[in-house]
Amino acid sequence: MLEIIRRRGPFSIKEIWFSKRPYLVTGYDSVIFYHCEELLSLPGFEVEEFSTSVIDLTQDLDTIWRNISSSCRKGIRRAERHGVRARETKNFEEFYSMYRSFARAKGLGDWNMGKRRFIEYIRNGMLLAAELEGRMIAAHLYFADAKQMRSMMAPSRRFEQKGKLRAIIGHANRLLIWEAIKYGKDAGVTTFDLGGMYTGSNQNDPKYSINQFKSEFGGKLVTVYHYHKDSGLLRIVKRTLRTKVHA
Repeated sequence: MLEIIRRRGPFSIKEIWFSKRPYLVTGYDSVIFYHCEELLSLPGFEVEEFSTSVIDLTQDLDTIWRNISSSCRKGIRRAERHGVRARETKNFEEFYSMYRSFARAKGLGDWNMGKRRFIEYIRNGMLLAAELEGRMIAAHLYFADAKQMRSMMAPSRRFEQKGKLRAIIGHANRLLIWEAIKYGKDAGVTTFDLGGMYTGSNQNDPKYSINQFKSEFGGKLVTVYHYHKDSGLLRIVKRTLRTKVHA
């Protein structure tokens, strides 16, 4: 499991990733279990069903590579031929700046994750960057425990570019996922989660095209569950804020 403790104003929040099922946690205003395998009905908890694509890393690497689509494999090789290099990095500021720009370009507005939470995620994750001529052009943040590895954020500079460079950045994203798969396998991780799949049928939804990208890696569609429990005071505060927004 991976545990992250953070604050939102006066409230303390505990996130627990990769627990098989939720359990009793005290001393926090909000407790969130992400990526649970079991569906349970627990007093005080809200539960959300979540679909994602998972790659079995107990397979040998050659099998995993063969299960990746031929077009995706070509993209990975093209990124390498163009001189893209993937490496682990601690360059938080450049990653944060790139993500803000990426979120605005995708129409996500000011993006609702504050910098403090962002820092906690970076501190608890592994950041893998794709660099071209010394500049970060894409980067992925992963969470992991002893058994599972999950893609959390995957910003790039593709919206800032056109033509050939934009295509290279697309290939660089594929290279980063492949390098992360190899990293997880070397670390003994048994499952690699691509970070969610859209299950709707609207082909105009931007998530639909992201699905196509993730599907290139040959993962299996699975269902996991998120559980969320707030204290009485925090529920009142959230309800009050929602009322003000809709007033």
